[in-house]
Amino acid sequence: MTTIVDPAGTPTIVYNRSGTTIYELAVPVVDPVVPVSVERYSETTVVIIDTEEGFPRPAVELPDDAEIGDVVEIYVKDDVSNSETVDIVAPAGETFVASNVSANRLIGRIFRKISATRWGLASTGG
Repeated sequence: MTTIVDPAGTPTIVYNRSGTTIYELAVPVVDPVVPVSVERYSETTVVIIDTEEGFPRPAVELPDDAEIGDVVEIYVKDDVSNSETVDIVAPAGETFVASNVSANRLIGRIFRKISATRWGLASTGG
């Protein structure tokens, strides 16, 4: 956290979001699908999805307050079956470089915010 004082003498607190946050996110299987939002706590956010098998597939939404350059990594928890897949969606008004994006226990996903409305995507092994 940093306090900045403007020319009029008014202090404003600015939070430094550098660093990495790793947290687990429970994602329920519901019909109709309601994506669970990923919270942005730092410049790099690593999310381990804890879910169950079911239909329709559970979904998560990337953070809507991400800044250009922010990174979000999404992995599915190891004790979930090999077949369980979690769909990943962009926030309203934003898009991915690719389409039909998902992750499962064997394949995680790494996203970088590359413009105000666009997310880049790189795959990673589980």
